[in-house]
Amino acid sequence: VSLVCFGETVTDVLHDLRGHSRVWQLFGHLQQVEATGRTRLDRAVRDFFAAARRRGLVIVVSDFLDPDWQTGLEHLARLRHDVLAVLVTSPLDDPERLPREALLVDVEEGTEHRVQLTADMKRRYRESLEEHRAQLLELCRRYGWGLLPAPTDLPIDELVLKVFQQGRLLR
Repeated sequence: VSLVCFGETVTDVLHDLRGHSRVWQLFGHLQQVEATGRTRLDRAVRDFFAAARRRGLVIVVSDFLDPDWQTGLEHLARLRHDVLAVLVTSPLDDPERLPREALLVDVEEGTEHRVQLTADMKRRYRESLEEHRAQLLELCRRYGWGLLPAPTDLPIDELVLKVFQQGRLLR
C-alpha cells in the first residue's frame, strides 16, 4: 500500500506499507495530515503515476470539487487502475440545515462571504450538489468503479471498515 497526500501537487508519500503491523503507521500518518489550500487531483495523479507503477486499486478520498477532478479520474482509467471514489460530504451540504444567514468560508481560497440564504439559493445549491454527485456517479459507473459517500460525522473506524468492504479488501 502507498499513501499519497496531495494539494495542488503531491505533498507526501508513504511507500510500501506491507503487513498488518504497518496499518497503525498509516492511521497515525493520516491523523497528522491537514487539509489546506487548493487541490488538483489531475496534477497529483500525473505526478505520482509518472513513475511506473503496477496497476491496482486506487482509493481516492476527496470532495471532488476541484476544477479538474474528472481529468484526474480519467487519467487513472487510462492507466487501467480500479478506483474506489470516497466522496467526503458534510451534514451542512444539506441546504435545509443551513441557517438563513451564513458566513461562507472557502478554505481553498481563504475567502469569506456573509450571505442571506434565500429559498431559491438553497434550491440552486441542492441542484448543483446533486448534479455534481450525478457526474461523479456516472463516471464511476462507466468504469465499473465503486463510489462510497463519507459523511464527516461518521466515526472514522466505521468509514475505514466501509472503505475496506467496498474496495473488496474484506469479505
